[in-house]
Amino acid sequence: MLRFVLFAVYYLLIPAGLIAVSWKLWNDVGYLDIVQNRWDKNRGKKDIRKARTIAQKTSVIFTAFILVALPLWGFSSSEFMDEQIRHEVIGGTVFNPAIIDPVIHSLGPSYDSEYIIEQMKENPGRWHFEEIDEKVNFDELTSVPGRLAVYTLRDRRIIVTYTYLAPFPIVRAFGFRHREIEGPEGEPELLFLVEREKTYLFPLNPGNVGEVADF
Repeated sequence: MLRFVLFAVYYLLIPAGLIAVSWKLWNDVGYLDIVQNRWDKNRGKKDIRKARTIAQKTSVIFTAFILVALPLWGFSSSEFMDEQIRHEVIGGTVFNPAIIDPVIHSLGPSYDSEYIIEQMKENPGRWHFEEIDEKVNFDELTSVPGRLAVYTLRDRRIIVTYTYLAPFPIVRAFGFRHREIEGPEGEPELLFLVEREKTYLFPLNPGNVGEVADF
C-alpha cells in the first residue's frame, strides 16, 4: 500500500499540483496585464485592483506550494526508491511473482550524510567504506544537500544512492558486487568485480535503482 501512495505522490499529485498552480499563476498574471494595459478603454481602476489582488494571492499560493512540494517531491522519490529496493522478484509467474527482501543491512535514506558515513567507517567489514569511497567520493557526492542511503544486499551486492535536494527529483545510484580472493601472502583480499552508476531524473522510476547492482 505504501508503495502505491509514494508512487501517486511522485508521479501524480506533485506534478499535477505544479501544473495546476503554474497555470493559475500564468492565467491571473496574464489577466492583470490585460486589465492594466486596457483599463482606460474597457476597465476601471476597481477592476485593476481586483485583478492585482487575485494575482498577488495566486503568487503567494504558488510560492508556498513550491516551498513545500519540491522538498516533498525529492523526499518521496527517496522513500519510493527505498520501498522498491526491498521488493526483488526472483521467480514465479507474471500474475504470481516470487518476491523477497534482498536487503541485509541498510543506512538511510537520511539528510544526515555525515552520520551514515561515520557508521560505514566504524564497520568496514560490512560497508567497505574505503573501497567504495575510491569509486564514489562521498565528499564530492554529499557536497550538495540531499539524502544518502547505503544498502548491502544478498549475493554480495552494495548500492549507494543520493537524492539531491533539487527543483525536481534527481537520484544518483552506484552499484557494486564483490568477493574475497586470496592475496599474494595467502591473506584474503576484497575484490570489487563490477561497478555501475546511473542517474534517475524525473520521470525515470527511482525504484529501479536495484538494477545498478544486478549483474
